[in-house]
Amino acid sequence: MQLDTYGSQDRKLAQKVSQSIQLDRQRAQELLAILEQAFPSLRP
Repeated sequence: MQLDTYGSQDRKLAQKVSQSIQLDRQRAQELLAILEQAFPSLRP
């Protein structure tokens, strides 16, 4: 999975990707655990 971030609209190239974050299955599981810990009310 890849998440792209963009800079502000005031940038010279506003639609240009600033950063790309790539996650494989293992890293996605780690991120999910972090998010569930930080935001427990999001769990169904």
